Amino acid sequence: MVTLEMRLDMKFPESVWQDQLTKFREIVDYSPLEIFEAELITGQLTYANRAAQQTLGYTREEMQRLKVVDLLADGSKHLFAELQANVLVKGIKEARSEYKIKTKTGDVVSTLTNCRVSDEADSPKRVVFFCRDLTKSKMLESELWKSQKMEAIGTLAAGVAHDFNNLLMVIQKSVSLLTNDIEEGHPHHRLLKKMDQAVKAGADITRKLIGDRDGPPNTETGFRTVFYDQRNRP
Repeated sequence: MVTLEMRLDMKFPESVWQDQLTKFREIVDYSPLEIFEAELITGQLTYANRAAQQTLGYTREEMQRLKVVDLLADGSKHLFAELQANVLVKGIKEARSEYKIKTKTGDVVSTLTNCRVSDEADSPKRVVFFCRDLTKSKMLESELWKSQKMEAIGTLAAGVAHDFNNLLMVIQKSVSLLTNDIEEGHPHHRLLKKMDQAVKAGADITRKLIGDRDGPPNTETGFRTVFYDQRNRP
């Protein structure tokens, strides 16, 4: 790799610099990161690599006619203004923020963006944006959060169902003893039978919530089964 010290050494011919420059351009152009460059003051885009073109849906020529603010969603436009102010006032060279970028079709892509300001005295200040698409990671994060939420609800429901089932067992035993002590022709015998049926139905619901005793509970399936049964109960 050619260093700055090597470049200052006049012993290296111009062909060496051109060869290294070509290699560098290929690395940037084929990088999986979305990379684009813009003038700091005007925000005019001057370069976009292949990944940026594919993600945003613009050709390189189209992007070079745009400004940075044209690519930013409404919630991110202020970030570029803040970057400009921090560079000009505080002299910072690097920054990192989550930018929401608009595609040509109007979709919004969340990106984690590193910004690097050029330090060339003989040309207008430029800023290079290195963007990493966060869309997939945010989707996975959302799915994980939903899964953890369902797991927590399932754990709570299973605990409540266990306690409720214990109460039902006490009631069922009591009803069974009373039924055995009363003759079938007694007026209360029919009521006790209905109570016994209701207790068994409640116990069946708790078993569906808890899951199969021989394996781990399937909370989502249990909820759906219980709700379906209740909606379709005559």
